[in-house]
Amino acid sequence: MTHLPTGIVVQCQNERSQIQNRARCMQLLRAKLFEYEKKKQDQLKSDLAGDYQAIEWGSQIRSYVFQPYTMVKDHRTNTETGNVQAVMQVIETPYRQIKRRVAAVLDLVGLRSRACDYPGELSGGEQQRVAIARAIVNDPLLVIADEPTGNLDPETSMDIMKIFSQINDSGTTIVMATHDKTIVDIMEKRVIAIEDGYIVRDDAKGVYGYEPEH
Repeated sequence: MTHLPTGIVVQCQNERSQIQNRARCMQLLRAKLFEYEKKKQDQLKSDLAGDYQAIEWGSQIRSYVFQPYTMVKDHRTNTETGNVQAVMQVIETPYRQIKRRVAAVLDLVGLRSRACDYPGELSGGEQQRVAIARAIVNDPLLVIADEPTGNLDPETSMDIMKIFSQINDSGTTIVMATHDKTIVDIMEKRVIAIEDGYIVRDDAKGVYGYEPEH
């Protein structure tokens, strides 16, 4: 008996009838498929986790959003839902909890209807939303965003900032590095300006432009 999707082959000729042989083959196939899926899961965890590091204070609370987008494709399904849920699978979150949380996060970033699309079918803004969803799916206390609107048009950039604002309102701290003057001026959030490695300004509700002190 051959399982065509995986190429796994099992055989049994020790029973008294063909029906019994077939039933025994099904038992063997189920066992081999379980082992096959477990190896795939272990490989996925290894790929996502990378080199082992101690789980210290910083690694428990922070997550990242980069520009350009860092896509982690689920090679089992090639879908973006897998992309987001893989971040929870690697820490062995129960499947039911993963399913509920992924659905909620995709709703938050406006991608519930695109959950089964391939990465290449998503626009730049949608790919960035996937990156945000992946960053917040495990409820970090801190999200670090490096130029998250760098290659996006103004309208899409504002959509991304609205999502960040919602995340911030839910209690997550957002630390964002940007050179987008329009975004900074519109958001009116805390602004920290750095020159030559030194903090030269820290305003509770700041804007981008300022005159450096002499």
